[in-house]
Amino acid sequence: MQRFMTNAKYSFGTWRTKPIQSMFLLLQIISSLIIICFLLTNFFRYGDVIEKINCYMNGENIYTLSDLGTYWQKDETNSDKTLQKYKTIIYSIQESKVKTAFVSTEFLFTDDNDNALNSIQVNENFFDVYDIKVERSIESIEDVFRIRNGNISEQELVSVYLGSDYEKLFDLGDIIKCTSVNLKISGFLGKNQTIVLPMQEKENISTNDMVIIPYYLDENDEDCLQAYIGGLQFIADSKEEMAGIIKVVNEQKINDYYLKNYHDQLKVVKKDYKELFTLFGSMGMIMTIFSGVSIMGMIISISEEKEYEYGISMMCGATKNDIFVRLVLHEVIVFVVGMLIVYSIFGITIASNVVALFSLVCIIIICIFSYNITDVNKIIDAIKNKD
Repeated sequence: MQRFMTNAKYSFGTWRTKPIQSMFLLLQIISSLIIICFLLTNFFRYGDVIEKINCYMNGENIYTLSDLGTYWQKDETNSDKTLQKYKTIIYSIQESKVKTAFVSTEFLFTDDNDNALNSIQVNENFFDVYDIKVERSIESIEDVFRIRNGNISEQELVSVYLGSDYEKLFDLGDIIKCTSVNLKISGFLGKNQTIVLPMQEKENISTNDMVIIPYYLDENDEDCLQAYIGGLQFIADSKEEMAGIIKVVNEQKINDYYLKNYHDQLKVVKKDYKELFTLFGSMGMIMTIFSGVSIMGMIISISEEKEYEYGISMMCGATKNDIFVRLVLHEVIVFVVGMLIVYSIFGITIASNVVALFSLVCIIIICIFSYNITDVNKIIDAIKNKD
């Protein structure tokens, strides 16, 4: 141990003799590892996102009615007429044979401390389409999440399901007091589940801290009716199955709706990730190459500059292994520091573990390179020439 500590002392002397070069190398390695880990994280996320979207469609397609934002001329003096148009659209949807799931993050719910809840409003089909498992409950999915008529803020209690994180804080049957409505905990979701809402985001969303709330359809609230239409997802083989719904929507001339679908959105998701991989992949590759060249160059520079010092050490009993340790320990610690920072940023994930393996491979290559350039005869010749 004392021998190792002596060698470590000599190795870390590089920070004193080459402070700028050492700091620049450290920053290079840290930046390279972070970029690589970020790239791998998104690569694994991309695979999971694509798999989930395909799973949701299950051989069919999922359509949504999206508003272009351009409005038809409305009769602002007759709100009842506008409400009736929305009701006509909703009635045609309910009468159609097209299966629908409902997912909306339109309305914000806050607790009595005015903290926003990570809430999402759904119907009973959401759990089947998005493959969300319930760990335990006192009320069935069908009872809790069927679409009801009325104003949610006027309800005495609204039954909800919570993500698994809430099991540490509440139990089934407990009441969460919110500013607009009190929520009764009727179920907990299974742990570590995720969903993807490709029309809104292109990433996995954890359900661990979610509050899953049923939707109350207030027929006297235009915003509520509009949010309901916007949150509906139609599971169908093709647009032709929705021809009747589209006809009614166009006839009512409320908003400028058009159909979006998950199949087309998949192309957008793939394109965005491809651009991300191209950008950060190029940056990561360039940084890694520069870091590798810097490390090799620094090792060669140190070995040449300290040949005489190493020769004196060998005359005092140091071995080739001692010289080798002095050469590589500095670089090894740089990688260790880089990995500690990566783990602190990304946590222990598949991506960070792959980066740790990559760092280990780099360290092995550095060790092989350093051991091969440690030439005992050359060091001895340096002593003789000095004399």
